Amino acid sequence: ARCGPVSVVLAAGQRLWRLPAALERATHVLLWPWDDLGASSERPRALATAIGSSHGGSLGPLLVEAPFLLATLNEVLALTAVMVQPLNAAPLVVAPRVRSAGGAGD
Repeated sequence: ARCGPVSVVLAAGQRLWRLPAALERATHVLLWPWDDLGASSERPRALATAIGSSHGGSLGPLLVEAPFLLATLNEVLALTAVMVQPLNAAPLVVAPRVRSAGGAGD
């Protein structure tokens, strides 16, 4: 009953022309390959190549920034279904510089 993060499951073979509404405002997303991609299969190697990863075998979630999401989803969906979880990263707040009393330059 609405427990846990928002998740979108997309079927393998789909081609997206725009992002689903649940993903439009995300700054980042986690992509989880849906299939069990065993290490003996060619699919992990193809998936690792598609997402620019050098490791094969069991893949965990892939963190993708919003500007690259549509292209990455289409590459991955050509190979496997995925579960996508949107994330919103707060902008980094840069602390003001602290000047020490009696320091150099005073």
